[in-house]
Amino acid sequence: MRQYMVFMNKEILEFIRTYKLLVLFAVFMILGIMNPLTAKLLPYIMGNFMPEGLTINIADPTAMDSWTQFYKNVPQMGLVVLVLIFAGIISNEYINNTLVNMLTKGLKPATLVLSKVTVAMTMWTGAYWCCFLITYGYTEYYWDQSKGSHFFFAALYLWIFGIFLIACVTAASSFFKNFYGSLIVTGAVVVIMYIISLAPKTNDYNPLSLASGNMNILNGVASPGDYKWSVAIALILSVVFTGVAILGISRVSFRRWK
Repeated sequence: MRQYMVFMNKEILEFIRTYKLLVLFAVFMILGIMNPLTAKLLPYIMGNFMPEGLTINIADPTAMDSWTQFYKNVPQMGLVVLVLIFAGIISNEYINNTLVNMLTKGLKPATLVLSKVTVAMTMWTGAYWCCFLITYGYTEYYWDQSKGSHFFFAALYLWIFGIFLIACVTAASSFFKNFYGSLIVTGAVVVIMYIISLAPKTNDYNPLSLASGNMNILNGVASPGDYKWSVAIALILSVVFTGVAILGISRVSFRRWK
């Protein structure tokens, strides 16, 4: 436990000193402000950029327009930034030649991986829910949100998908000595899930639906229970990926002592 806490502190200081923590929170805070602002100003922007003489009736924005922006911007931009920031979560230790030194000094592979994953998931949790609360606050100020339903579950499922991505990129990072290998593997996993999602019957089990079906929950088209298997599979795979990362680090330790 002492090693775990010490290494967590080391990780937190590293993310602060490299400004990764600042970048992550800044991006998600900006997204939190952009979501309702974009929905509010979209009719004005469209009206001013339309060709002269062409008139299009644009409905007044609603709370659902703000949340549509949230569930479009966070998966398309926020999650990309998340993966970019943590793509080198373990491979950086290879690059800096610090991994072998830590293992030879008695640091257990499980302790190293779990401490890194804990810090990454904590940072993701803070940034994501900060973005959510900002969007919720501004949306509540501008519009009536009474027509929406299950705001928490819709947001919770996207957060779980972020946890899944962190575990995936950590597992990939443990097997590659560069930044790009983990990006390629994580991207390939997402592409595979997208291809699987083309078969509609698989969506009830596909973790990707946690990042794409949120508006269905808000609009009442789907209930939170419809995604229970996607949640279960995403969490199970997160545990599996974390175990794979530990095996990847153990492989380095074994080669060192062989």
